[in-house]
Amino acid sequence: NDANISNNTWHHLSVSYGNDLSVYLDGSPAYISGWATSHLTGDSDSGISSTQSYTCAVNINGSTKTVNGVPFIGTNATSGSGWSITSGFTNLHNSIPSTVTGQIGDILGNGFRYNGDPQKIKITGLTPGENYTFSLYSRSWGGASEIAH
Repeated sequence: NDANISNNTWHHLSVSYGNDLSVYLDGSPAYISGWATSHLTGDSDSGISSTQSYTCAVNINGSTKTVNGVPFIGTNATSGSGWSITSGFTNLHNSIPSTVTGQIGDILGNGFRYNGDPQKIKITGLTPGENYTFSLYSRSWGGASEIAH
């Protein structure tokens, strides 16, 4: 049930990243489907707000942090309330400080999971017919010579 759309049609969603983020739905670019990327500088432009409802907010491989009044639960686990890693993300990294400011910068510099193919995150407890926003905050790591072109 990790890819079931409310019209009972199954889809495959693929997110790839390197220099740019690319999103594919059923093998085709999904640029018009509402996916977006943005440059993050700190808490103020993160889009995180305590006026919104969150099914889950998690700091993977890090400690609990609060961004704009929203707690991101720190955990080393591969599942929690409303979410699970079902494939990939097999390695842990303790990370290094981020150039992003505020608590969201602390989250980005607080550790993360990586590796594995495919990488899948399952969000549970969603209501059919409701609209949801999935936000994934990430940062680059490694030197310029390690960037795939």
